[in-house]
Amino acid sequence: MSVIEVAFRLGVPADTLLALNPDLPAVFSAGDTLLVPPGLAAVAIRVRAGDTLFGLATRHGTTVAAIRARNDLTSDRIRVGQELQIPSGSTLPDRVGLPPSEAEGRLTVYPERFAGRLTASGRPYDPDAFMLAHPSLELGTVVLITVPGTGHSVFAEVADRMPDREGIVAEVSHAVYAALGNPDEAVAIRVVDRPREEERP
Repeated sequence: MSVIEVAFRLGVPADTLLALNPDLPAVFSAGDTLLVPPGLAAVAIRVRAGDTLFGLATRHGTTVAAIRARNDLTSDRIRVGQELQIPSGSTLPDRVGLPPSEAEGRLTVYPERFAGRLTASGRPYDPDAFMLAHPSLELGTVVLITVPGTGHSVFAEVADRMPDREGIVAEVSHAVYAALGNPDEAVAIRVVDRPREEERP
């Protein structure tokens, strides 16, 4: 299965999954572990008498289309005893019960001349990667950056350090800035995943 297929089933951009799983190959095997945004993991249920896709979608805060896509259903018909994987929330990141904002402020963008230079995490800066520098968040932390005025949002990984500057919350790669629509306004940063002990630089 490919990252693109999983992204389609979850209803999230493929770059979001790649930001959360930087070491995952483009095509992976059964049994591989995949991190997904909070609220997008599925729960398994067994269909009971009287259940409908619409009722299940309403009960679990998702959509009929999301359930159909997750289970490869070609129609809305389900049968008693059938096992279904139910996405446990909306596929839109701003509707899954986000954690509180870690910080709010403006972004700056890495200068182009920094391409290839090593970051504090030991990885070279790649303008096309979803990465950022932050004054204090632990390296390897995955954050969700949202532009409140437009609703644009993207996941990125803290890979570098920057000085603490008033009004500036992060310095981001060109990929992150473009995905957010090149915002001039303040953004909100929320922590969605922290590195496990063995993953820390």
